[in-house]
Amino acid sequence: MGELGFNASSVAKKLDVSRTIVSEWLNGKKSPRPRMLFELGTLLDLKVFEILIPELASEPVVAYRKRSNSKPDLNEAMEMGKALENLVDYLPFNKYQSPPGLLNPKNSHNYIESAANEIRKTLDGDGLLIEVDALVKSCRELKIVLVPVLWGEKDRKYNALSVYLPTSRTNWVFLNLDVKPMDFKFWILHEMIHAMVRDAFPEKSEEEQFCDTLAGAILVPADYAEKLLDQTLVALSADDKFKPLLNASKLLGVSPITIAHRVDAIATSRGETSPFGNTVFAVCENFNREFGLVSESYFESIPPSAEDLICVSEAKFGTCAYKALGSYLKAAGASEGAVAAMLGLSAVDAKAVYHALVGN
Repeated sequence: MGELGFNASSVAKKLDVSRTIVSEWLNGKKSPRPRMLFELGTLLDLKVFEILIPELASEPVVAYRKRSNSKPDLNEAMEMGKALENLVDYLPFNKYQSPPGLLNPKNSHNYIESAANEIRKTLDGDGLLIEVDALVKSCRELKIVLVPVLWGEKDRKYNALSVYLPTSRTNWVFLNLDVKPMDFKFWILHEMIHAMVRDAFPEKSEEEQFCDTLAGAILVPADYAEKLLDQTLVALSADDKFKPLLNASKLLGVSPITIAHRVDAIATSRGETSPFGNTVFAVCENFNREFGLVSESYFESIPPSAEDLICVSEAKFGTCAYKALGSYLKAAGASEGAVAAMLGLSAVDAKAVYHALVGN
């Protein structure tokens, strides 16, 4: 930068990012995302490997949906990602073609509405309700490896965990089935969108915002959100305002929070006052108590056996993870510890999954 007469401010201006972001690159607090890395290399006439420490280029990229007030162990998730590299050669995917993605994604109302309409057509045709099966099918087309797990309702800090392996360009999404159902489809869809826009935004926060907003727009169509907004605007009491929201949540199988955010966004686009804001959180907490766990809808007995978990994972979620794991264990002669490392399981659960995959 010095040789070419650049400083943090001039680089930021050339790349259309903030000076703070460039400063964080320079002091090692953050690394440029791939698109920015390419543009930075072009600006400075440097190759990517001359800018980025090789170890960082191949590090797993981890994201998670955590429980409120919990502190997930990021190092544990990173180690899971590194262990999962061993399974890549056993995946059934065509490794010579990249999955489809969104073109030039933007955090704009018009783009998100148009993209949501197009994606909905691929999920359910002209219907209103998005089913889990449709999302699973789309994940399979995007080469996302869904890994259903039973991490407990309270013990584990993740509701869902996403691990992207840059070297193999594979997306792994761990779905904790021991969760309440109303956010379940949102988490799957959110991670599905990540795979469609990977590295398209200069900052992770922009990508997260895009995935959240687009997931909500897909699950709650604009015309449906418009009707809910009109109902809330004429409500005479808090009960009158929240009743349509909660009914919509039960109908769509989507959290009241997601629907409220969607209605608020539509109100903003119309230049009207958002009807819900933060008031929805307390209502949602009470509402969720009415429902059991996702796992209870898939298994006859709780906790299920390792065999039942694997069977349901393959039949209902189309996962190839357990077959890949079984093939690796047999080929490498790996132990139960490998299962624990890759799936984030306790020693007891890892032993059960190990024997289910390789026999006694």
